[in-house]
Amino acid sequence: MFEWGDAYKKAKETFLQVVNCPKGKELLSTHSPFLKEDFDTSQLEWVSLVPQFDHILEQIFFKPYWLPVQSETYELYIDLSDPEFPLFTIDYFWMQPYKWYKKPVCNNLFQLLEEIQKPEFSVSRKLQEIKNDALAATQNCQNNRMEVGFSGELDIEAWERDDIFTFENLRIDPIDTNTLEITGCNARIFAFLPPEMPITAQDLLSSQSDDDYVPDEVKTISGLCYFIEHTGVARIYQLSIAFDNDPSAIGDYTNDTFYLHHKDPELIKLVKDKAVRMIDGN
Repeated sequence: MFEWGDAYKKAKETFLQVVNCPKGKELLSTHSPFLKEDFDTSQLEWVSLVPQFDHILEQIFFKPYWLPVQSETYELYIDLSDPEFPLFTIDYFWMQPYKWYKKPVCNNLFQLLEEIQKPEFSVSRKLQEIKNDALAATQNCQNNRMEVGFSGELDIEAWERDDIFTFENLRIDPIDTNTLEITGCNARIFAFLPPEMPITAQDLLSSQSDDDYVPDEVKTISGLCYFIEHTGVARIYQLSIAFDNDPSAIGDYTNDTFYLHHKDPELIKLVKDKAVRMIDGN
C-alpha cells in the first residue's frame, strides 16, 4: 500500500468522482455498493489476502497493487500499476486450460470521468461497449482453448464404451495382420490409436459446414480427438487421416465403419485389442 501510495490516493479520488457523477453511478450500478470512507481498511485487507492464495492460478493472477472498489465483494478493481488506472472485473474460465481473466470496464479512469460529464455521453452505448469487450475477453479464452486443444495439449475426458460404439451391426474384422475394419462405431474410434502419434488429417465430411476441413494445427491423434469433440462427434460422417511414419497407411471413418491399414502389425493389434476390451467391459 505504501509502495503505491500516490497512485492509490489518486485512483481512489478519481473513482469516487466517477460514482458520484449521475451517469457514472448509473453506468456502474450493477457493481454497487461501493467503498466510501473505508478504502484504507479494504485495501489493507486485500494486500494481506493476496499472499494467502494457495492455488497456482490465483497466485499468478491476483496482484497486491489492485484496488478493490466494492464494499461487499471482490469483483471490480483498479490497476494501480498502470498510470491510466484501468477499471476491470474478473471472471474464471471453467474449461481447460483453466484460468482467471480480466473483463475491461474502461482502459482509462481519467478519460471515463471526462466522458461521463459530457451531455452527449450515452450510458446505454457504453454498457454495450463494456458487454462487447467482456464477450471478446471470453472469446480469447475460447480461442486459446482451441489452439491448445488442436495442438494435443488438453486432457480429454476418457470415453466409455457407449461413447464410441453404437452396437448396431457391431463387428471387429481383422482382414489381415496389417488391416482392420470395425463396424458399429463413431469417429471417437480414432482414440484407440496412440495419442502422440503424428498424423495428417485429410478428408472431413460433417453436418456443420459446406466447407469442412481439419485445422492444420491438428498434428497428433490427441489433437484429432479434441477436434472431434469440438466439432461434435454426431456431426462427423466421414474423417480420414494419413500417418507420417507410413505413407501407404490410412485411417478412415465413414458413417459407422472404421478402416485402418498400417505397415506395423502391432499397431493393428493394439487398436483391435483396445476395441475388444472396451466392448467386453474390461
